[in-house]
Amino acid sequence: MLLRTLFGHCKPAAVFAGVFFICASQSATAIEWSQLAPTQVPANEFRIGIAAHDVGAFGKQEEEGEDYSGELRLALPRWGWVDFLQHPRAMLGVNVNNSADTSAAYGGLSWHWPLGRHVFIGFDFGLAVHDGETETIRTDRKELGTRVLFREALELGVLIQDKYTLSLRLDHISNGHIIPGGSGSNEGLDTFGIMYGMRF
Repeated sequence: MLLRTLFGHCKPAAVFAGVFFICASQSATAIEWSQLAPTQVPANEFRIGIAAHDVGAFGKQEEEGEDYSGELRLALPRWGWVDFLQHPRAMLGVNVNNSADTSAAYGGLSWHWPLGRHVFIGFDFGLAVHDGETETIRTDRKELGTRVLFREALELGVLIQDKYTLSLRLDHISNGHIIPGGSGSNEGLDTFGIMYGMRF
């Protein structure tokens, strides 16, 4: 429950601002991203992480525990639509909850942009499939409405020694009242935690 103690009762925006300040002060250990082309930043990457589960950033907090994450990001060939979409990477990952609450597998596209010399921001968009509740009367479980959900994530981090990344990530899954079928509910679920990546 360490991450819930650290992140579960604070505003993600405030934490992002604090980490941005810390990262910006560590220029001695990071590469100058502003000198690299978009296609060079970054390449293939394997990432692991841990996050506070259901932090309630965009809704009420109901579920418990922490999520363990594993993720693979792969550079895409220079197809026309890849250039048009500003060089995203393909992404596959999982969030596994340690308290038998909602876990999810997800996939989609991921973008990174440099901020100054070495800090970056990231955005993910795709779909997730979860093992949680689509409809329930329990007050300790999220009612997610549909089995397949949209997934978006925001990230703030730093690139270290041209190979490793360390970042904070806010992850959100919900159906947006757009995906057909299901119970009609759309409580949504947010995680907030730390990701460590290695480029290859």
